[in-house]
Amino acid sequence: MDKSFIFKYDFWQQEGYAEYISRKWKGDGKLKERIQYLIAEEQKEHSGTPVLLLPDSTIQLLSYYKYGLVIQYLIEQENLDFPAIEKDERTLEEAYAEMLKWSEG
Repeated sequence: MDKSFIFKYDFWQQEGYAEYISRKWKGDGKLKERIQYLIAEEQKEHSGTPVLLLPDSTIQLLSYYKYGLVIQYLIEQENLDFPAIEKDERTLEEAYAEMLKWSEG
């Protein structure tokens, strides 16, 4: 499938990488802690678009937080760089499921 320059990456990959970089999560050792926070938030009932109040007092869309965690997992646990993530054919949900399985160990 040929993608245009603008749509070279899947949306979740672009936004997740932006979250990972802008929130300075690289190598901070808190991935499993964040995954548990996400799981708890996903189980809550939300009205409208789900948003999170994060420990740093910022507000984030639940989906973007999830994207960022999946990117952190792929980079730090599977040792993929962004070009490798872009070539990876897994869907967000497949990568997310693998991240959850890893976090249980």
